[in-house]
Amino acid sequence: MKENLKISILWVAVIAGMSAHSLIEMIPLFWNADIAISNEGVAPMPILVMMAIVSFTIPVIGLLLSLYAVKRWHKIVHVCLAFLLALFCAAHCVELITDFELPQLFIHPMLVVLSVTLAYEAWKWNRKI
Repeated sequence: MKENLKISILWVAVIAGMSAHSLIEMIPLFWNADIAISNEGVAPMPILVMMAIVSFTIPVIGLLLSLYAVKRWHKIVHVCLAFLLALFCAAHCVELITDFELPQLFIHPMLVVLSVTLAYEAWKWNRKI
Protein backbone atom coordinates (compact mmCIF):
# COMPACT_ATOMS: atom_id res chain seq x y z
CA MET A 1 0.00 0.00 0.00
CA LYS A 2 2.94 2.35 0.60
CA GLU A 3 3.86 2.25 -3.09
CA ASN A 4 0.25 2.86 -4.08
CA LEU A 5 0.19 5.94 -1.85
CA LYS A 6 3.44 7.26 -3.33
CA ILE A 7 2.14 6.75 -6.88
CA SER A 8 -1.22 8.30 -6.01
CA ILE A 9 0.49 11.38 -4.59
CA LEU A 10 2.52 11.70 -7.80
CA TRP A 11 -0.68 11.56 -9.88
CA VAL A 12 -2.25 14.29 -7.73
CA ALA A 13 0.92 16.39 -8.00
CA VAL A 14 0.80 16.10 -11.80
CA ILE A 15 -2.83 17.25 -11.81
CA ALA A 16 -1.90 20.19 -9.57
CA GLY A 17 1.06 21.06 -11.79
CA MET A 18 -1.07 21.05 -14.91
CA SER A 19 -3.65 23.23 -13.17
CA ALA A 20 -0.90 25.64 -12.12
CA HIS A 21 0.38 25.68 -15.70
CA SER A 22 -3.02 26.81 -16.98
CA LEU A 23 -3.54 29.27 -14.14
CA ILE A 24 -0.19 30.96 -14.67
CA GLU A 25 -1.16 31.59 -18.30
CA MET A 26 -4.26 33.48 -17.10
CA ILE A 27 -2.75 35.55 -14.27
CA PRO A 28 -1.72 38.49 -16.55
CA LEU A 29 -5.44 39.20 -17.00
CA PHE A 30 -5.48 40.63 -13.46
CA TRP A 31 -3.23 43.44 -14.68
CA ASN A 32 -5.20 43.86 -17.91
CA ALA A 33 -2.22 42.51 -19.82
CA ASP A 34 -2.53 40.73 -23.13
CA ILE A 35 -2.52 36.95 -23.19
CA ALA A 36 -2.53 34.64 -26.19
CA ILE A 37 -6.04 35.09 -27.55
CA SER A 38 -7.28 34.05 -30.97
CA ASN A 39 -9.51 36.52 -32.78
CA GLU A 40 -11.31 33.77 -34.68
CA GLY A 41 -14.14 33.73 -32.16
CA VAL A 42 -14.32 29.93 -32.15
CA ALA A 43 -12.60 27.76 -29.58
CA PRO A 44 -10.39 25.07 -31.17
CA MET A 45 -12.43 22.10 -29.97
CA PRO A 46 -9.88 19.37 -30.82
CA ILE A 47 -7.22 21.13 -28.76
CA LEU A 48 -9.63 21.67 -25.86
CA VAL A 49 -10.65 18.01 -25.90
CA MET A 50 -7.02 16.87 -26.06
CA MET A 51 -6.08 19.10 -23.12
CA ALA A 52 -9.04 17.84 -21.08
CA ILE A 53 -7.94 14.27 -21.74
CA VAL A 54 -4.25 14.88 -21.03
CA SER A 55 -4.58 17.21 -18.06
CA PHE A 56 -7.48 15.56 -16.25
CA THR A 57 -8.87 12.31 -17.66
CA ILE A 58 -5.58 10.40 -17.98
CA PRO A 59 -4.30 11.46 -14.54
CA VAL A 60 -7.60 10.63 -12.84
CA ILE A 61 -7.77 7.21 -14.51
CA GLY A 62 -4.15 6.67 -13.44
CA LEU A 63 -5.00 7.74 -9.90
CA LEU A 64 -7.97 5.37 -9.75
CA LEU A 65 -5.87 2.52 -11.13
CA SER A 66 -3.12 3.20 -8.60
CA LEU A 67 -5.66 2.92 -5.81
CA TYR A 68 -7.85 0.07 -7.04
CA ALA A 69 -5.87 -2.01 -9.56
CA VAL A 70 -6.11 -5.67 -8.71
CA LYS A 71 -5.48 -7.42 -12.01
CA ARG A 72 -2.28 -7.54 -14.00
CA TRP A 73 -3.79 -5.76 -17.01
CA HIS A 74 -4.92 -2.88 -14.76
CA LYS A 75 -1.31 -2.28 -13.83
CA ILE A 76 -0.18 -2.56 -17.45
CA VAL A 77 -2.73 0.10 -18.45
CA HIS A 78 -1.53 2.19 -15.50
CA VAL A 79 2.09 2.00 -16.65
CA CYS A 80 1.10 2.88 -20.22
CA LEU A 81 -0.82 5.95 -19.01
CA ALA A 82 2.12 7.06 -16.85
CA PHE A 83 4.58 6.72 -19.74
CA LEU A 84 2.19 8.47 -22.14
CA LEU A 85 1.90 11.37 -19.71
CA ALA A 86 5.68 11.52 -19.24
CA LEU A 87 6.16 11.68 -23.02
CA PHE A 88 3.57 14.43 -23.31
CA CYS A 89 5.16 16.49 -20.52
CA ALA A 90 8.63 16.09 -22.03
CA ALA A 91 7.39 17.09 -25.50
CA HIS A 92 5.46 20.04 -24.08
CA CYS A 93 8.54 21.19 -22.18
CA VAL A 94 10.35 21.60 -25.52
CA GLU A 95 8.08 24.62 -26.06
CA LEU A 96 10.33 26.51 -23.66
CA ILE A 97 12.98 26.47 -26.40
CA THR A 98 10.73 27.86 -29.12
CA ASP A 99 8.39 30.05 -27.05
CA PHE A 100 10.14 30.95 -23.79
CA GLU A 101 8.06 32.31 -20.93
CA LEU A 102 9.80 32.83 -17.60
CA PRO A 103 6.91 31.75 -15.32
CA GLN A 104 6.55 28.48 -17.24
CA LEU A 105 10.25 27.78 -16.64
CA PHE A 106 9.27 26.81 -13.09
CA ILE A 107 6.35 24.61 -14.16
CA HIS A 108 7.38 22.66 -17.28
CA PRO A 109 10.60 21.08 -15.95
CA MET A 110 8.91 20.15 -12.67
CA LEU A 111 6.09 18.46 -14.57
CA VAL A 112 8.70 16.49 -16.52
CA VAL A 113 10.44 15.44 -13.29
CA LEU A 114 7.12 14.47 -11.67
CA SER A 115 5.85 12.54 -14.68
CA VAL A 116 9.13 10.70 -15.29
CA THR A 117 9.28 9.80 -11.58
CA LEU A 118 5.67 8.63 -11.81
CA ALA A 119 6.41 6.49 -14.86
CA TYR A 120 9.41 4.93 -13.11
CA GLU A 121 7.45 4.19 -9.92
CA ALA A 122 4.55 2.76 -11.95
CA TRP A 123 6.97 0.54 -13.86
CA LYS A 124 8.50 -0.71 -10.59
CA TRP A 125 5.02 -1.36 -9.15
CA ASN A 126 4.00 -3.28 -12.27
CA ARG A 127 7.12 -5.48 -12.17
CA LYS A 128 6.41 -6.61 -8.60
CA ILE A 129 3.65 -8.99 -9.68
